[in-house]
Amino acid sequence: MSIKSVPHIKSFFSRDEDENIYYKKDYINLSGQPVLIELEFSAEEGDNEIIALLPQTDIIATGDTIEAAKANLRKAVFDDYHDLSRHKNTLSERLQTQLNYLDRTYAK
Repeated sequence: MSIKSVPHIKSFFSRDEDENIYYKKDYINLSGQPVLIELEFSAEEGDNEIIALLPQTDIIATGDTIEAAKANLRKAVFDDYHDLSRHKNTLSERLQTQLNYLDRTYAK
């Protein structure tokens, strides 16, 4: 989905003027709880990829639609959580912080 091809949608996004990128806050459902995410859209012609980011972590996913990006992010969060949990005794401080956040998110 190109933002340029849907002009009325621009009002729902914040914009980075220097990079011609739009951002939108949204939510995904993790363990029955809404979790804040960020979506990023390029205003460049032909760039239809949507990036979904869980800002409290470094987990991102992409998709051709908002729903695909969000679904891919849910899967990436699930996969990262289980992978980090399996290796929790050997994680760096940054990854341990990420696992702690995911533990709290899934425990709600």
